[in-house]
Amino acid sequence: MKKSHTFSNKIFLILCLMVSLVFSNCFALFSTITSKAASGAHSSYFGTVTEEVENGTFSSDFSSNNEGKPFTFSEGWQGIASLPASKVTAGIIDVSYDEFYSTDHNKFGLQDNPETDTDIVNADTKILMIKANSAAAQYGYETKESDIIELSAAKHYVIEVHCKTGLRIGDEVVDNAVASIYTSLSNESVNNFTTINTDGYWKTYRFYVKTDSYNTSDLSIQLKLGNNTISSTGVVFFDQVSVFEVADVDFNSVTPDTQNIVIDLGIILSTLKEDIPELKKNNGKNTSIQNETYNKAVRCPKTCTVDRCYF
Repeated sequence: MKKSHTFSNKIFLILCLMVSLVFSNCFALFSTITSKAASGAHSSYFGTVTEEVENGTFSSDFSSNNEGKPFTFSEGWQGIASLPASKVTAGIIDVSYDEFYSTDHNKFGLQDNPETDTDIVNADTKILMIKANSAAAQYGYETKESDIIELSAAKHYVIEVHCKTGLRIGDEVVDNAVASIYTSLSNESVNNFTTINTDGYWKTYRFYVKTDSYNTSDLSIQLKLGNNTISSTGVVFFDQVSVFEVADVDFNSVTPDTQNIVIDLGIILSTLKEDIPELKKNNGKNTSIQNETYNKAVRCPKTCTVDRCYF
């Protein structure tokens, strides 16, 4: 009986060791996955960015800022305005608690700290702000020509931008505004977010893009207070502009709504081929001339000639 009892104890110890080993391995695997998911500021539901947006986090290449003014910057973006820049206070602000409430700043005319979007993994503390001063304004930033992104042919992408309009103080929204996000992948009247209003909350806006089978596509992005046709009072914030290559299932499963736009550039090209001779050659396959024509055409209304397109 004593021998049998000793044998049972050994079996029990072996089983305990096996269970411990399994749990240890599972924990190590979970830690590795968590670590990978949290590595770098450029991460979201879609993983790590595959096409780098220059200064998409608004966290680099600052110039020295004057007291109480946002940082200005030259890397990745350039200002665009339909009205004089004097009508707005715009640039990068640091929303870390110590920096935002320091005596060296006057909160940029803001009634509270806009903070960062908690949905951004490993976010830094810098965001882009555009605030109308005494009157409604149209102002924004666009991708510098030298930093335009080339999307490969026959791929699926997601362009992701975090945006917030106004400030929420308790149940009240102050300085609310209209914001807009445009891309160069379609003409300005369609397939863009032109009347964003988030009522003081951060929200994520995504363009799901299927590129043409043969042609690459040039991508530039505009972020605005107001839009191309209207001015706005109030304040808007942008952060974490990212581009991800995704699987076709991500593109095919999305339902367009107020925060998700679907753009199939192959369909756009097949329509344009009937109207533009250069795109009929070689069944629309990529040549340098065709590709330049294609990138102009997709963002140009049909009433506009290819040589007179404006983004």
